Amino acid sequence: MEYAIPVWVGKTKLVIFGGDDNEEVEIAINRSVIEQVSSQKYIGDVLDSKLSFSLQVDHAIEKVKRAAAKIGNLYDGRRGISVQLGIHLYECLVRPQMECAIPVWVVMSENNFGKLERIQGQVLKKIIGVKCHSSQSAAEVVSGIMPVRIESERCAVANIRES
Repeated sequence: MEYAIPVWVGKTKLVIFGGDDNEEVEIAINRSVIEQVSSQKYIGDVLDSKLSFSLQVDHAIEKVKRAAAKIGNLYDGRRGISVQLGIHLYECLVRPQMECAIPVWVVMSENNFGKLERIQGQVLKKIIGVKCHSSQSAAEVVSGIMPVRIESERCAVANIRES
């Protein structure tokens, strides 16, 4: 073929979406077998064979924790940055890490929503300086940050309008 794109078999992975976990498929290119995996990171998102997005949520939470840790030393009670600046940093640096796969939020399980809500609550409480036992909803109201579920619904409606 004149315009064939070479495939680097060493970096190519095979994921069977929606199939049986025990289903083995062997595909070879130039006698090199492509490795079959149950999940794969692709363009920053983690896709698993069941399309449950649990691994993607866990990946996003780790990214949120790293981003929050980078700004965590800046807000140190009254000696640190203002709460307003902390919230702006959250909106600009931390929340986008969580929203990297927002289109899949529509089909996420309750468990995965709970994970995202908990991490958002933890970070917001630290920014505004309230105790860990304070209400997550109160932290979201005080900070003006949309709850994860509402943001998910807002994005879904916006995507439908664009269609």
